[in-house]
Amino acid sequence: MKVLQKSILVFLCLCIGLPIHAQDFVMTFVFTDANGNRDTVYTGAAEDATYFYDAQYDGPDISDIPINDSLDVRISFVNQTSGLAYESKRNIIPYSDANGAIVPLDVTAGNWPIEVSWSTVGETDDPRIAHSIITAIDFGFWYDSSDDTTALGFTPLNLGFGKPGVGSATMRRTSNIMITSTGDTIYRYWIGFIKDNPNSTTPEVATPDQLTIYPNPATGSFLQLEGTLLGSGRALDLFDAQGRHLRHYARIPQQLPLGELPPGWYVLRLQDRNGRYWTKQLLRQ
Repeated sequence: MKVLQKSILVFLCLCIGLPIHAQDFVMTFVFTDANGNRDTVYTGAAEDATYFYDAQYDGPDISDIPINDSLDVRISFVNQTSGLAYESKRNIIPYSDANGAIVPLDVTAGNWPIEVSWSTVGETDDPRIAHSIITAIDFGFWYDSSDDTTALGFTPLNLGFGKPGVGSATMRRTSNIMITSTGDTIYRYWIGFIKDNPNSTTPEVATPDQLTIYPNPATGSFLQLEGTLLGSGRALDLFDAQGRHLRHYARIPQQLPLGELPPGWYVLRLQDRNGRYWTKQLLRQ
């Protein structure tokens, strides 16, 4: 099975013209507008990539190619040293520092909303990408902004902890960050490969109407979940009393299997679609 997985990885990387390194990963983002128009960009991270243009990883500069007004998504960088702009459909960035790095997306579209889906090839088990997101909130204001006009909030990419990095989201027209160029209105989004979750506030304890778990204490093989947060939940995680991450659920189950979970105290942490965290303590007997 491992040989088959490696063969698939090599094939996919060769298809998009990228070298393979043990700690690298590539993400494919497919955008589809309300009229069915589609566009695709590739991004990701590599240990030996450079942040601006890197011939071994990045696609050609398409800055001079006219924008497709129906749907055109581009990865856009500005070299702070030279001032030169670079736009491409493919850009692989370095793990620039201990906290990760940011990829700006410029979206031109005439038919909203836009559905975006993503998938990953390569290694993602790195703490610098554990809380990676796609967002329309200016990364300079992550820690004091609650804007959610795009219905994105801080949408997790499901990276880190060895997770596969597969997901989707709905992007709505936003007036947050707009760039007007040659008559086109371009909407700015960001992909963040980051260690620290931008929702840095302390998780809130869910009220009984928001999240109820029973039986608690739990003695059987399953735990029932009820409450208003289930309908808006993006992900559910289970931690032990020492804070160690045990399980991740990309979809919120109404019945949680406990299996051979040893007796003791645990914490269930639910993330809603706005990126906020809610917790509930569980006693396993």
